Amino acid sequence: MSTNKTSVSMKLKLITFVFLSCLIFNTYAQNLKANYSFIAKGLEWKGVAVQDNNYSLWGCAPIQGNESKTHIFIRTKWLENIWR
Repeated sequence: MSTNKTSVSMKLKLITFVFLSCLIFNTYAQNLKANYSFIAKGLEWKGVAVQDNNYSLWGCAPIQGNESKTHIFIRTKWLENIWR
C-alpha cells in the first residue's frame, strides 16, 4: 500500500514539475524579441492577393513576368465545402 502512495506522490511531483517548467518557459518566450532577416525586414503587407470563397487555396509561388509584373502560381485548390 505504501508503494502505491509513493507512486502517486512521484507522479504528482512530476506533473507539478512539468507544469511549472512550461509556465516558466512560456513567460520567458513571451519576452523574447524576434531577430528578423534582411529579407523579412524588407517585406510589407499589401493585402490579400488571391481569394476564392468556393475554394481553399494553398501553396502559392510568385513568378516574375515580363514588364516587371509579378504573377501568383497556385499549386493546390479544392472545394471549400468538402472539409465542412
